[in-house]
Amino acid sequence: SAQDTSCLLLRLLSAAMASTSAGPSRSPARSMAALLSHRWGLRDLGLPRAVGGQPWREALVQTPLRPPSYLEEAFHREMESLGKAGDAGRILALYRKGCGHFQASAADLDKCLNALVETEFRGSELTSKELHWLLDQVERHVGSTDDSHDIGRHLACFAWGVVRLSMLRGLPEDVLAKSVVLLTSIEATASPYIRQGVFEPRYLSLTAWSFAKANVGSKRFFQDIADAALPRISVLEPQQLSNLLWSLATVRLRHPLVGEIAGHLESSEGLLARLTEQDLASVAWSLATLAAAGQEALLARLAAEIEERIEEFSMQGLVNVTWAFAVLRQRAPFLQAAMQHIQSGRRWQELEPRALSNLVWAVATLKQHSQTELFFLSLAERCILPRASAFRPQDVSNTLWAFATARIAHAPMFSALSATTVQGMRGFEPQGMANVAWACAKMRAGSPALFEALPAEALRRRQLRAWHPQALVTLGWACVDAGYRPLELMCATAEELRSRSKDFNDTDLASLVTICRPREGWPSGFEETRTEILAIVAGETQRRTLPRTGRLLQGLPGAVCDQGR
Repeated sequence: SAQDTSCLLLRLLSAAMASTSAGPSRSPARSMAALLSHRWGLRDLGLPRAVGGQPWREALVQTPLRPPSYLEEAFHREMESLGKAGDAGRILALYRKGCGHFQASAADLDKCLNALVETEFRGSELTSKELHWLLDQVERHVGSTDDSHDIGRHLACFAWGVVRLSMLRGLPEDVLAKSVVLLTSIEATASPYIRQGVFEPRYLSLTAWSFAKANVGSKRFFQDIADAALPRISVLEPQQLSNLLWSLATVRLRHPLVGEIAGHLESSEGLLARLTEQDLASVAWSLATLAAAGQEALLARLAAEIEERIEEFSMQGLVNVTWAFAVLRQRAPFLQAAMQHIQSGRRWQELEPRALSNLVWAVATLKQHSQTELFFLSLAERCILPRASAFRPQDVSNTLWAFATARIAHAPMFSALSATTVQGMRGFEPQGMANVAWACAKMRAGSPALFEALPAEALRRRQLRAWHPQALVTLGWACVDAGYRPLELMCATAEELRSRSKDFNDTDLASLVTICRPREGWPSGFEETRTEILAIVAGETQRRTLPRTGRLLQGLPGAVCDQGR
């Protein structure tokens, strides 16, 4: 093309003039310059003799040229090929070579990032210096953006590429830190363009997903993305709708866009069928995370779609949809099919401790299938017991709570998870400690070491004011129900009751009455604390409507009730 020919001639002229200024008078470059001048000349090229007041030679040195279109296309194809071959080193070397010869465009850098992500390389395959250089190129392009129609695409793709690179294994900490700084720079550059409506809807979705995945971005940034996408969701593809919804749920942003997307998914014929299993799981998870109300129609259609395509779902996908329906307290007609799918083909081997705990929690919460016991016992024997030591505090708490709620006993599993609790006690949240204690007491499965360690850990932290009354009371009740008498814990509970009695609800106060009514078994030093607790509880029944607590107080000595009044 004329443009390619001009680029070639300008390069030749630049080399010729550079050689002429330093080389011998009869150099090939000088001969080429003479030939070009004779045959075409600068005036015949249709180009001015100077750029911005500078001679062409200086202008050419300072402003690298874009490659011919055919060369750019070949450049991109080669990077794509290296990406499929998994050769991260050669991809970066090729891009650097291109930067040395031509002015690299945003599209070139985008292709490089895509190819590197496709290799799924380990961070160790490229040096920290090379990765920093690559991020510097992104930063340079972000800082030199203009008002072109492609700016939304480039910024969205840069964000996606940086985030995907940061997700790769083995990256140095300084590279990860620089990625966060770079994303912050992209946010600052993109924000005004998003508010002006420059970004196409699909790039709004990609940008939102990237920043949410990296846990970067201000609330205002996501608000702007949602505002810009709100009137244009009808042009988005199903996956883009799912990604937008997931992004808002991940950053916990309740926005009218959530309801609009949900309504669009529910009312558009065939749209749910075009979602992948991952997208279906993502939609369900997002609605549950945002506690989206009034979506019963969409959830019913989602449930039907999930049941019909249950064989397509990964184990994590099945866990997510079951968890979502349990959180939303919606019936899950696909539950039986999901449980059968997990048990067939040894798919349960794919479940990690966190997924296992969320799954059994969800099934126990749904309370809708008669074969729950066989399913739980199978998971306990095959998955939970062999990996009990790998369960984290939240996993232990959810699992034991689920088995106790479903009234399913498995003594070896309870024993193993109790031991895991004692060993990792300091990692438990107050509610997790209470759940473990409640479950073990309910199923008569806790060890003495557990019921000694739990109150001791609660007292060691010396921050019972931060405990929710329900967790504090549940821990005390569980210890007493299991046959232990945690005197120091109850004294500390009395102090909390004294200072914030209004925070204790009817169930909390009724549990305290259950604990303190019998005198038997308590050390003699507890009598004064016991009397004080009952008196404070009786006083609360005079100020509030506490039917359950009031019934339990009947029959207590009148002196206690009088003290409360």
